[in-house]
Amino acid sequence: MFGKFILREVLGEGSTGIVHRATDTISNTNIALKILRPEITERIGYERLRLQTALMAQLKDPRVIPVKETGMCDGKLWISMPLLEKGSLEANVSPLQAEEVCRITKDIASGLEFIHARGLLHLDLKPANIFYGEKNLMLADFANSYRKCLTKHLSTGRQAHIRSEWSFKKF
Repeated sequence: MFGKFILREVLGEGSTGIVHRATDTISNTNIALKILRPEITERIGYERLRLQTALMAQLKDPRVIPVKETGMCDGKLWISMPLLEKGSLEANVSPLQAEEVCRITKDIASGLEFIHARGLLHLDLKPANIFYGEKNLMLADFANSYRKCLTKHLSTGRQAHIRSEWSFKKF
């Protein structure tokens, strides 16, 4: 048990946390539950997570995975999201026909166009953060996203890793 959730298997693991298949014991639904790593919890804190969640709640688009709720349990921040059974683009690696590549590209571009029109940059776009939804691909993991209007300086990432999109930093 983790708060009101029964943790099932690990679905994925990244630099900010671990995503579990979980059951919400109050609604009796299966969800994806991301539990943030302690160092991330310490760095961002609950207030920033709450603000990011409020921002994500405004992003209502079929190409963006919605955040259901957030909270803290045992000193760890968590984020609940719908469970997408088909998995990520990274997990479903297989040869693709040209038509499928075009559809995938269109879905990703449409999702990015939607969030960019709202002043956001994803900053961690990669196959592990793109999921198969019922009808189209969906963008996930906006933990590194920034609002363009809040920043003053532009950099192109860290020396060891250049992100796929421009990285904005506030100095």
